[in-house]
Amino acid sequence: IQSEKVRALGDLSAGIMHEIGNPLNFTMTALEVASADAEDDPDLQECFTDMGEGLTRIKDILADLRTFAYPTTAESSRPVAIAGLVSSALRLTGSEVKDISVEVKTPAEHTARGSRSQLLHVIMNLIVNAARAIHDRADLDSEQGCIRIISSDQDNHVTISVMDNGVGIPDAIKDRIFDPFFTTRDVQQGMGLGLSLCRTIIDHHKGGITVDSESGRGTIMTLSLPTAFSEDRS
Repeated sequence: IQSEKVRALGDLSAGIMHEIGNPLNFTMTALEVASADAEDDPDLQECFTDMGEGLTRIKDILADLRTFAYPTTAESSRPVAIAGLVSSALRLTGSEVKDISVEVKTPAEHTARGSRSQLLHVIMNLIVNAARAIHDRADLDSEQGCIRIISSDQDNHVTISVMDNGVGIPDAIKDRIFDPFFTTRDVQQGMGLGLSLCRTIIDHHKGGITVDSESGRGTIMTLSLPTAFSEDRS
């Protein structure tokens, strides 16, 4: 039943991409032309900029849907330094974690094999989820919000754990958090594709993703990925 459900959602996503993608492309092209013709009007330029940002957001959503509907193997299989990956993810999620204590322990020698861009997407998603869980915890007044990111390397696999002291995941929905389009947030705050996409990416890297959470106390999300070959670590 679950397999049929996922396949149906994939077909739906493919249809959405086709119906929205074509008009989106020519709308963005038309916007570029109009923007070039309005270079001397700052107010109009500001409007065009806002429109461009909105259209780009739609394009990003379609890209997420494409990843879900057409999962592929990792786009490349290269050594990826975990420390650099986490550093980049934290820079890109700076606004989400600005009021949160972040502790990182990712030794320089820990290196996975795969697509840096796809793995960066996963790490960013886990950090954003951790930050939101902390912000959702109303009783944190006496305890500072904290995210800890730790990696370890053993048995030809590198593990990356993202831990938070946020609101945690209720037992009733733990089995559903990786389901496509499942979300506990308002529609305006997300489509419920985040963790589903993360699992798709990690699966195609021949890795795994697990969750350990206690409602009201926090969550640990752990990735396991094949390490890069020793000769590629130079």
